[in-house]
Amino acid sequence: MSEYRRRHSFLDRVERVYRLEEEAVIEIRPQKKIEIRLDDVVEFRLCHLPTTEKPNRYMTTIKNSKGECIQFDNMHYRAKGGLEERSLAYRDFVEPLVAALRAENPNLLVRSGGARWYYILRMMEGLGLALAVMLGILFIPMTDGWFSAIGILKIVAVLALLPLAVRWAIKIRPKLYPILNLPARVLPSEGQAA
Repeated sequence: MSEYRRRHSFLDRVERVYRLEEEAVIEIRPQKKIEIRLDDVVEFRLCHLPTTEKPNRYMTTIKNSKGECIQFDNMHYRAKGGLEERSLAYRDFVEPLVAALRAENPNLLVRSGGARWYYILRMMEGLGLALAVMLGILFIPMTDGWFSAIGILKIVAVLALLPLAVRWAIKIRPKLYPILNLPARVLPSEGQAA
């Protein structure tokens, strides 16, 4: 049995407890207990989801066929305005969880990256910024027309930005991995967890 504790925000008076038992993952809150059997897991997500306040945030999401969800990350609310990174404890909990899910369902696919709506929002934000930069470059006033040196440089700059924007959109896309072959980047690195 493995256990992980964390406090989500200043509204939580007590820590939430996440427990891995032989046949289930359990989340214990003050008013609620969620239990998801390992053989009933239909979605398992491991990802690095940084925010401004939590730049080293790693998140795990587990869903079962009934739609119940357990979600936790490696950040712990310590005191007013203070977040504590618990990457070592997080990694020590998630690694046995992955091993238990591998044993229970070796065909399970693990999602990496944020939810679909988060990807679409980030993609629209990034591509909108790239479009604004491209339009800004194109609308710089020119006196000699489009076939002058500056006009050609502007066209080259815009054409160079297009593949960068597309490559960025592909890179941040959520991916599916077999649970038997997970990439190292879905968990905090050994040095970071120390």
